[in-house]
Amino acid sequence: MKFLEREELAHYNFQNEFLRSFVVVMQKSVSSEIPELIVRCVSQIVLDGKVFLQYVWFFYTSYVFTIAAADERKSIVLLAFGTMEKIVRDYFPYITETETTTFTDCVKCLIAFTNCRFNSDASLNAIAFLRFCAVKLAEGVLVCYDKNSDGHLGK
Repeated sequence: MKFLEREELAHYNFQNEFLRSFVVVMQKSVSSEIPELIVRCVSQIVLDGKVFLQYVWFFYTSYVFTIAAADERKSIVLLAFGTMEKIVRDYFPYITETETTTFTDCVKCLIAFTNCRFNSDASLNAIAFLRFCAVKLAEGVLVCYDKNSDGHLGK
């Protein structure tokens, strides 16, 4: 997985295509084992801690976990939420310092977990994380960087 640790070369979309495959398979899988395998793979990559959390990586991670939040199997939902919880706790500065869409992807994913029917603690924790995100947003912690300029848009 060393290729995920590095910045993508200009005019290449290998990481994007690699990560998109997880989402496509997750959406179209009819097998019960495949979604769990995908969530476990994505969770392992995130929990390894070596991956550079850039926008493209977080977008696909949050999308896989948003799909997992609506899954019928408790193990998949709880595994995905556990990893999302770790992301918010450990990587929140990365989420707020990249593109604004990374922050909104995080919020959308947490909203998906508020409807967790398997575990009320997961739902309540997702709500608590949403509150945490709202407080940080109100404090002006969210820094928005513009890809087309050298500076940031504001705090």
